[in-house]
Amino acid sequence: MTFSELSKLSSGNLFHYSEFNQHTSGLKFTNELYGSLTRQNAWEAVFRIRTSAGWNQIGTYGNYLIKNNTNDLIICPLIDKDRLICYELERVRDN
Repeated sequence: MTFSELSKLSSGNLFHYSEFNQHTSGLKFTNELYGSLTRQNAWEAVFRIRTSAGWNQIGTYGNYLIKNNTNDLIICPLIDKDRLICYELERVRDN
């Protein structure tokens, strides 16, 4: 499993410091670590979108897991104010 997959499946963060140097990247690392450890979180969030007749859900984007045997129940092991889930809807045209 790669680090990016771990971040996606845990709804976590992934920070990259190219050629890390304490003098140039140390403060950035400290601030990002502090922010990640002290922000408020919600555990085990579950989302489901229902649409009216004439609308279809065609896409879901963000860090999430979809429950087996469904296409609309989204499970987020951890969610906070910095997370985003986007639903793409399409209007079905009558012929």
